[in-house]
Amino acid sequence: MADATNNIRLGEGGTFAGTYIAHWEWPRFELLIPRRLAGHRRVLCLLEPAEGVQWPFPVATKAQPPPRYEVVVAGVPIERGHFGHKGTLRYRIQVDRWLEIQEAS
Repeated sequence: MADATNNIRLGEGGTFAGTYIAHWEWPRFELLIPRRLAGHRRVLCLLEPAEGVQWPFPVATKAQPPPRYEVVVAGVPIERGHFGHKGTLRYRIQVDRWLEIQEAS
């Protein structure tokens, strides 16, 4: 995986590495954000491709367990709030480029 800081600052571009879960009802990008003292916290995000950027994941259906992918993107956090299924996603990240995509084991 590429080196990613996962520091979320609205309007500032960065590299983000996490797990994308392609669930039919609750698709999400899970980031681990470093804490100041020790460990990490999990933040759920919504990925939105920028204009002209292709969506690389297949559409999930109810009949299958959700596929998981280890993903690295170059993007910009564009909004903080409550998005997605029941408002559980905290950030919208505009994806400018998909840097790495691998099926998770």
